[in-house]
Amino acid sequence: MQQTKVSLTAHRLLSSVLQYCLQAILLLCGVLLSCHVAYAHQSSTAYLALQQNEQGLLHAEYRLAVRDLALITPLDSNADLHISWGEVKAQQHALYQLLAHDMRWSAQQHPCQLQQQQPVALDQIAGMTYVVAAFTVDCSGMQPDLLDYHLLQNIDSGHRLIMSMQQAGEPARSWMMAPGQSLLQQDSLQHTFISYVQEGIHHILTGYDHLLFLLCLLLPAVYQREQGQWVPVRHGSTTIKRALYIATAFTAAHSITLSLAALNIVSIPARLIESVIAFSIALAALNNLMPFLGKRQVLIAFLFGLVHGFGFANALSSLPLERLAKVTALFSFNVGIELGQLLCIVIFLPIALLIRQRSFYQRWVLQSGSVLACVLALLWMIQRLFNLNLIPG
Repeated sequence: MQQTKVSLTAHRLLSSVLQYCLQAILLLCGVLLSCHVAYAHQSSTAYLALQQNEQGLLHAEYRLAVRDLALITPLDSNADLHISWGEVKAQQHALYQLLAHDMRWSAQQHPCQLQQQQPVALDQIAGMTYVVAAFTVDCSGMQPDLLDYHLLQNIDSGHRLIMSMQQAGEPARSWMMAPGQSLLQQDSLQHTFISYVQEGIHHILTGYDHLLFLLCLLLPAVYQREQGQWVPVRHGSTTIKRALYIATAFTAAHSITLSLAALNIVSIPARLIESVIAFSIALAALNNLMPFLGKRQVLIAFLFGLVHGFGFANALSSLPLERLAKVTALFSFNVGIELGQLLCIVIFLPIALLIRQRSFYQRWVLQSGSVLACVLALLWMIQRLFNLNLIPG
């Protein structure tokens, strides 16, 4: 009799595994087909550090990731899939031509002249290689008041420029902008706060891996485990409390590491961080399918929230600002991330509560959604570890 029960248990386990494998194969086929025409490239961040002297001459250092430059300028001249320093240096004239065309300065509606100051160089930011272009902006004695920036605008919609400006006798100020026009003469504190809040919201809403991890934690929030099965919660307040605990744990954790990394107290290679973030998604998704971690979603949210914080900080860790100015940017960016996160929760929870009783939610949203998340996360982890281009992200 006991042997029969063991056989039935093994048969059910095998059936479940085969079901998940079949779902994974079908979903993977769909993902690969949908990504066939998509370009596998993560959104990017460029840096522009400005210093203005008393005569109004603006000295600038622009940093753009080599991988981004390769999208708009042919760098791999020998087609060996490796970009050397010699290949980057050979394209420095083309880079300055791009800057003159797609980074236009003006003062009181009069165009300014961009002049190369020194040869290009290479720099490392968050484990990535950047090309550094130094130049001056001459506005004939006037102070430049407008930047029209369009690099990568039609290639990467997520591209952002982090600007910092140091004028003679004044503290440095910073703001983040999407391609387009930006006024240079603005109130520093208010402009910094608003720009970084906006970009924090943008970062979380377009950071598919961070969103997917949060979603994997929220998917079972409308259920509870009873006798080894997912059972819909009886009261919506249970789900709301659970979601708040998860969001609070995730927020507290990534706020800690975001601050440590952005203030350069702790530094971890970006490739390792991004790979562990992908692993955290796979683990959370797998726990939805086979809950081997029990009721530890809050603990999972906190532990892996620490890792996600390092991922959030990659864009802010190299800001050339004093500690107070960097803290202002950091706080504003974090506020934006939390607002974007709360927006996602407010949209998701009411829908999940409404359909939690339907088999559609458990089978296709919870189970198939978790399978898809696990497959995607494992692919992301592999391509991030080995620097491959398999799918976007």
